[in-house]
Formats: sequence, C-alpha cells, structure tokens
Amino acid sequence: MRVTVLVLAGLSGACRNTDTTGPASLLVVEPSLITVGDAPLSRELVVTTSRPTRLEVRMLAEGLDQTIRWPELSKRHDVALLGAMPDRVVEVDVVVTAEDGALEERRLAFVTEPTASPWVTVEVLHAEPERVSSGYVLLPLQTPSRVFWFGALDLATGELGWQYTGPVNFGDVRMTAEGTLIGLARGVQELSMLGEPLRRMAADPEPGEDVVPIPWSDLHHELFPLGNGAFASLTHRVVALEQMRLSYVDPTRTGPGRTVDDGIVVFDERGEVFGEWWMTDLLDPLHIGFDALDGEWSHGNAVIRSFSGDGLIAEARHQDTLFEVDGSGEVRWILSRPEGWRSPWSERVLQPVGEMAWPLHPHGPSVSSDGLLLAFDNGNDGASPYDTGVAAWPRSRVIAWEVDPDAMTVRTAWTWTPPGDLLFSAALGNATALPDGHVVACFGFLDGEGDVSNEEAGRGHRSVRVMEFVPGEEQPVADVRLSLPFDRMPDGVKAYRAVPTPSLYAADVEVERSR
Repeated sequence: MRVTVLVLAGLSGACRNTDTTGPASLLVVEPSLITVGDAPLSRELVVTTSRPTRLEVRMLAEGLDQTIRWPELSKRHDVALLGAMPDRVVEVDVVVTAEDGALEERRLAFVTEPTASPWVTVEVLHAEPERVSSGYVLLPLQTPSRVFWFGALDLATGELGWQYTGPVNFGDVRMTAEGTLIGLARGVQELSMLGEPLRRMAADPEPGEDVVPIPWSDLHHELFPLGNGAFASLTHRVVALEQMRLSYVDPTRTGPGRTVDDGIVVFDERGEVFGEWWMTDLLDPLHIGFDALDGEWSHGNAVIRSFSGDGLIAEARHQDTLFEVDGSGEVRWILSRPEGWRSPWSERVLQPVGEMAWPLHPHGPSVSSDGLLLAFDNGNDGASPYDTGVAAWPRSRVIAWEVDPDAMTVRTAWTWTPPGDLLFSAALGNATALPDGHVVACFGFLDGEGDVSNEEAGRGHRSVRVMEFVPGEEQPVADVRLSLPFDRMPDGVKAYRAVPTPSLYAADVEVERSR
C-alpha cells in the first residue's frame, strides 16, 4: 500500500526561484513524500519539473545529517529517501536545479515510527565512531522458529538506517550498483529499497508469476555477482559414491555410500547457464573433515570471484577446505591441511610456508584489496580428523592467507580473535575485507560468551556479535551485540552474514553523511 503522508511547507517560510527567463516556477506540482509499507523508515520522493533539472536533498534529524545528489537531468524525479532512523522527525530540504542555474527549493518533513516491527535488542559494546567505516551492514536475522527481520545497521551507533518488513526472507543478500537488493529467497529475488519486488529467478514459480526460469530449485548459501548480469551460486544433489571414508579415525574403512553433494553454478540474469561443477568431482571423495560422514560430505557454503578474476574460490565446510576453479571447472589449488589428500588432488594442495592457521569449518570468505584471502573460521572441534595432537578448545576467529598460485604455496598473513571472553560461533558468519583495510566479522551463531551461557545472561539461546576491526589491532573499532530477551524469544536470534555496504543508494548517487 502506498500512502501520501506529508503536506508541503516552504523552506524557512519561503521558496527561492532564481530563474529569470523561464516559467515562474520550475515545479509543475508540489513535491510529495510517499510511505511504502514494506520499508517503513524510507520514503518515496516524487518531484516533477517543467524542464530538466538535477535533484539534491538534505535530510536532517537527531543523529542524521545527510545530503544526497542524483546525477541525471530529468523532468521527473522519483527516488527513495533512505537512512532515516526510527522514532525521528526528519526534515527534508529539496532543491531542483536547471542547467542554466535556475533553482527552486522546498522543505518537507516526515515522522518515522518506533521500530516498525519487533526488533532485536542492539547493544553497542564498543565503538570509535571516527574510525568506523562509513556505511551500513545488511543484516538478515531470524530465529530457529523462522521469525525473521532484515535491516541495515550502523555499527558506530547501533542505529537502524533502513528496515524491511515484507514477506521475503533473505539468506545471502547484497546491494547492487543500481541501488537495489538482490539475494537468495526462493531462488533469486531483487527488491527496490522501498521494499517492492522487482524480479525473481526461480525453477518453481507461483501460478501466473512472471519469473526468469533457472534449472535449480535449491540455490543456497551464496549469490555472488560476477558482473555483466552473471552470478555464481551453489546447489545440491544426492550422489552415490563408489568409495568414501566410513570412519573419522580409521582411514582403512572405506566403501560405497550416498551423500549430499554441492555444485558450483554460474548463470546470468536471462537464466542462461555457463557452468555446473560438483564438489565430489572436483575434490578427493576419500578426504574428510568432521561432519562429512553425517550426510553432507562437502557442505559447500560459499563461492566468490578469485584473485585473478577469471576463476572462482569455493568453500567446502565439512572438508575444512577452500579451493579455486578456473572458468572450465578445473581445480587450480586447494587450501587445506595437506594430510589425507591422494594423487592427483595432492598436487593441487598448497604447501605451507611458516606456521599455519588451517581452516576449520570456515564460512563467508572474501578477497582483500591487497590480495589476501580471508575467511571466518568457525573453529569447530578445534581440530580436523588428520590432526595428531590434542584438539584446541573451539574458538572462532578470522584468518587471512597469502596464496601464491604460481609457487603453489600458502602463508598465514594474520589471524584475529576478539579480545576478552571466548566466542565460539559453531555455524554461520563471515569476514568481509573493506577497501580501507578494515574487516567486518559476523559471529552469527553464539550460544554464550566465555563461560556464561546466553540463558544465564537472560538472553535467548542464540545471539550475534558483529565487529569491525583493523588487522594488527587487538581491540575492534566497533562491537555490536544483537540478541532477544529469553522471556520473549527463548530461541534467540541468529545471523547468516553481516554484509557491509558503503551506501544505501546506487553507486552513481553522491551521498555526504555525518553521524
């Protein structure tokens, strides 16, 4: 439902028109602000002018001072105003400017409600606002009982700058350069920042639904934009293997078996398929990590663009492995503890240089601007089946590796573990390298902190910590906890990933924002 909610007021009691040659007013009708129900903190601004103009808007409220400039000349501006926080009076200064310098101004205002649907408890445990990277993190949240929320959070303040309250439950989701959201939700779903469905790609459309057909009904974990309308994702199949390991402790116990396998798929916005490669074909089917014998041999959970840009880096959580495939699906290298790999896969395993931090059930990798491969290392079991020493106490961390594909070597560049209480996120999470060298890490599946369980602390069973840190510094520049009171939601809340975005607007829209 779309409702006009505002009556125009003149800017400082008046409007200004410097046009001396054209019509008396650039504005054909007075600007209007419209509330769109599924994005309750946002407003649609409609401005119609008698000749082409450029639009500039300044939004002012408690804790908000933001100026937005759209680049195009147009007689009609229909744009989303984003970044307003809950429970605020927001003043909106609208300026339209023609090419000859004529301009006209208006002041409008709107009021945002308190958080539009039940929202999680947000606690800023630590923040250095002047050092926190500009922008937001996109946070799809849910409880194990499938109550879900989706918002954009400012880590410096803990404030929501955008919220979605509609029916789409996203997993992996990102901003596009065009200023829309695209992610996994019953296939591929794109939304406007006003919460309006734009397009969907699916194998199982609803009756009468207009979708782009794709051959997979079970895309999962990742939708990575490759540019030019192409995406990489993951799918499932059940496969019968002639030989697989049947024991974590006895490598001689092998035999036939069935398991869930993961496929890397590449396709474009028209539904054209460019590749489909299965992990049991790419990796050694006799290699294992813990959980690999429990029905999901690979548990693929990520696929991203490689360093070179002409390949893909994928992650097999139950194999404690990251690996790169080229455009034809050939394995270039494997980042995993060398033990347990047979020929010919062993020739593709990167050889360690110096003391190594090996991945243990990792999630959410990224590639940094200085060429490092990062991953959120969940740390499950504190060891792999190939470790010969005593298992470490499970603890989650971020690891960065320097991969040399020519020398076929790998070196641990750094590791980062939050200071203070031990944090162990047994599942979920990600680590995203930002252009300024900072990293955002999501501990998305916590059942406590240190030796204090969430229930003992009065929180629901699961909680989330999102942190921004600088490699080499112990203390994060931002540390935010998201939780729910036990008496309100005993299950608590979990986060698949926290996805940083520098802006809520399209890439060509200029935004000046101060906290």
